[in-house]
Amino acid sequence: MDYILIIANVLSIIANCSFTCSSLFEKKNIVLLMQITAHVLSTIAEILTKAFSGMVQEIVSLIRNIALVFVPKEKSGIKILISFIAVTIGVIVGVILNIKISNNVWYGYIPIFATVVYTIFLVFSEIYLNKQELLLKIGLLFNAIGWASYTVLVKLYAATAFNCITIVMSIVSIILIIKKSGKKEKEEKL
Repeated sequence: MDYILIIANVLSIIANCSFTCSSLFEKKNIVLLMQITAHVLSTIAEILTKAFSGMVQEIVSLIRNIALVFVPKEKSGIKILISFIAVTIGVIVGVILNIKISNNVWYGYIPIFATVVYTIFLVFSEIYLNKQELLLKIGLLFNAIGWASYTVLVKLYAATAFNCITIVMSIVSIILIIKKSGKKEKEEKL
């Protein structure tokens, strides 16, 4: 029995439970704080399974989320700059590790892509505050699709299951936000 894989999957379960639960909340800071916990635990799980490309993206996401939560609202330019620098470094290091250590496996690029896309949605949610919740949920959806694909390929099956749950929850949230927005527009016209 491979105890390291078992430990990695247990950490992955806890991390992904936190990440999935984050999709239930509307307030961006609560979502990001729960994801910070998830990124720390996922980083450890990915180190144990030698999923280095994913590990780098977890660290990038951790740095990005810390900046988005703890840098004051008035300094949104700094938040965006930190996010851009972190994701740029993540892409470069992720690609290098995937080529040098992971034998350039095609799926090693999935978490890189997922992190870039999610970061773009988070940055836009900083700019377009009136659409913040919708942008956050759309970003979560694309991120979960990417990570579900990646985690099934690196054998973190618990993470795959939770990412699939996050996909469903994000779709439901997006539908509810759109309905709520449409209802609000109708009320304003009356």
